[in-house]
Amino acid sequence: MNKRINFNFMKISIGLFFFIVFLLPSCSDKPANNIPNVSDIDANLDIIRTEELIYSGDTSTMTQILASFESSFPVFSNLYFQRILGFPPESDPNFDLAKALLKMKQDPGIKFLLDTTAVVFSDFDPIRKSLEQSFQFYHHYFPERNKPAIYTLISEYAHQVFLFSDETERDAIGLGLDLFLGSEFNYRQIAPDNPSFSSYITRGFNKDHIPKKVMEVLIDDMLPENPGNRLLDHIIRNGKKLYILEKLLPYQSDTIINEYSSKQMQWVINNELNIWVHLLDNNLLYSTKSKDYFKLINPSPNSPGMPTKSPGRAANWMGYKIVKKFMEKNDNFSLQDLIFVKDAQFLLEDSKYKPPRR
Repeated sequence: MNKRINFNFMKISIGLFFFIVFLLPSCSDKPANNIPNVSDIDANLDIIRTEELIYSGDTSTMTQILASFESSFPVFSNLYFQRILGFPPESDPNFDLAKALLKMKQDPGIKFLLDTTAVVFSDFDPIRKSLEQSFQFYHHYFPERNKPAIYTLISEYAHQVFLFSDETERDAIGLGLDLFLGSEFNYRQIAPDNPSFSSYITRGFNKDHIPKKVMEVLIDDMLPENPGNRLLDHIIRNGKKLYILEKLLPYQSDTIINEYSSKQMQWVINNELNIWVHLLDNNLLYSTKSKDYFKLINPSPNSPGMPTKSPGRAANWMGYKIVKKFMEKNDNFSLQDLIFVKDAQFLLEDSKYKPPRR
């Protein structure tokens, strides 16, 4: 059985096992046409609400509920109870999982988290419909890939989205609902001094970002690892990701795909030339020193060396523009073809990318 697990999260240290990994009008000039008709593609998803199944038990029913759950979902059960919650294996004679979970439910923080999640996600139908639309496009562009099951869960802020293979060896996605509770949930109170709960990261902790996060973890699994460690290698790979996300989420705003505010999105659009000049003038494009470009490709309050209004990851926008230009020039290329173009230098040169002068 394929035991691959791809966790997509950012880490923080809180307690025993705390880890981390708005629809606004689009600011983009991306075309609204050329969207394929996918209405005939069946994308009904198997969504397992594990937080409702597991934590519905009480003293008299928890053992029976767990036995049924573990029998139905053995791979997820092992992953969730041992690797995410950190419990010992049930083969341990000194450990009682049912009692441990009942004790968890009595914890005020866990009870608050379960109650809040139940309220925020009481109506899951809009999210289901949005996900199913995304998977229609996913199947259109990648027909050889299977349709994954979605396992929602509560992980105490441990994992937002992760990919694994279930007992049928199909792709399955874990969806940590406690990291999508929205702007009204005060994530900052969890760890006030930890940057992982800063506003530029928690901007994506809401229901509108769920399809984007789900598609992103699938794209990450398809994209080969970078053959090099130059900034160029990173921005081309990240640019591919953004380009594919745009195809899988054609009706989604660029603010969600890029996880920017509307003002930040407008800034990178307006400053495409300035960003490119900055990368060239400071010899960053071919730098292999991650300290020189880390914040240019990873979440950050802003991009070093640029105006304070610049968002972090501004260099990824350049990667997207290069990839987009390449695909426009090579209109016979499929998304699958794009994924396996490993040579970032070739892609840059073939695109003949030049930033527009505004």
